[in-house]
Amino acid sequence: MALAGGTLAVQALSSSGDDGTSSTRSGEFRTIAQSVRDDFGAQGYWSLLGLTSPRGPSDVIDLGVGLQNRGLGLMTVQAGFERPLSRRMSGYLATGYLRSAERTPVTGATALGTEFLAELRWTVARAMAVDIGASYLTTGDFYRRDPSGAAPAGLYQIYTRYQLEF
Repeated sequence: MALAGGTLAVQALSSSGDDGTSSTRSGEFRTIAQSVRDDFGAQGYWSLLGLTSPRGPSDVIDLGVGLQNRGLGLMTVQAGFERPLSRRMSGYLATGYLRSAERTPVTGATALGTEFLAELRWTVARAMAVDIGASYLTTGDFYRRDPSGAAPAGLYQIYTRYQLEF
C-alpha cells in the first residue's frame, strides 16, 4: 500500500513444513528449480528480508530459511518499506520476526530471530542499477549448536550488486 511517498508491504506467513511420509512424493513448497547453491532449499524470492532467505540484491549467501524450514515449519511476520529518495536513488528498509512452527530436535527452540535490512538503489541508467545494503539478524536459539552451548552470535552481511536488466 502507498504510504508517505513510498510503498509499504506487510506479510505474515505460517506453514507446517510437513513433507508427509511418502518416499516417492513430496508435499514441500517449491517455487523455483533448486540447486546445491540454494543452501537448505530456500525456494525462491518469497521474503521481504535478505539474510535469512534470498531476496534479489541480498542473495549473496543466506541461511536458506524456506517455507518448509527443514521440515519444522515457519511462522513469520515481516514488513518492508521502499521509497524514492531522488530521481535516481531509492531506499528500502525491512524487518521481520521468524520462528519455526515446531521445536528443533537439537535444542528444543523455535526462535530463529529478528532481522533488520537497509538498502540503497542507485539507478545508473534505464537498465543499470547499483544496490548497496546491509542486514543484521539477532539470532535466536534455533541456531544454538547444543542445549548447553553458548547463545549464537548475531549475524550480519554487507553487500553490493551491479546489475544490467534487459
